Amino acid sequence: MNEVTAWKFFANDRRLGYDDGRLVTAGETLTVDGTPVLCHWGFHGCLRVIDALGYAPGAQVARVRLSGVFADKDGGTVAATEMTVLAIADATTLLHVWACDVAETALRTAGVTDQRSWDAIATKRQWVVGAASAAELDAARATTWTAPRATAWAEAAVSAAEAAVSAAGGDAAAAAAWASAWSARGTAWAAAAAAAEAAWDAAAGNAAAAAATD
Repeated sequence: MNEVTAWKFFANDRRLGYDDGRLVTAGETLTVDGTPVLCHWGFHGCLRVIDALGYAPGAQVARVRLSGVFADKDGGTVAATEMTVLAIADATTLLHVWACDVAETALRTAGVTDQRSWDAIATKRQWVVGAASAAELDAARATTWTAPRATAWAEAAVSAAEAAVSAAGGDAAAAAAWASAWSARGTAWAAAAAAAEAAWDAAAGNAAAAAATD
């Protein structure tokens, strides 16, 4: 294995975590010494952006090229001693909107008709564009707790809506990750999850491409 192109999320200040603190910029190659170990040492990335989302410390999404010495791959996760950031973009708005898309797909697929969950997501969409306050968003999220959950599918769908509407403080990556995780709990959503992932790949790819162009 010479190199791998992967997805990676960075903290909102675009600095590496733990005790490293180096600033990440497009076009720069960073290196670490030693032997990479998955989940312990080295630069990590995921072949699928939806997997990278589960590790996101922030909403800065990047396409990276991993090279140098590699650890053994664990599914779609890779660790290496060298990382070049090919493109990076702020995906905050994209993540919030995508979380709403995932939650609505889950509600629709599970046949949830209670308007409170749908209205909560509508409020989140207004919040994203500045047309609803954080207090209104918190109130909308609270209403989803009283929505009926007659089946396991409805439970997962409404929980996805709750997750999507959460994070009024701006934790877009967490909101999107939780919404995606909850919506995928039922096997009935396998196709919907695949469609959501494809949509996110396209959207995130466009964001990264725009950053590269800039």
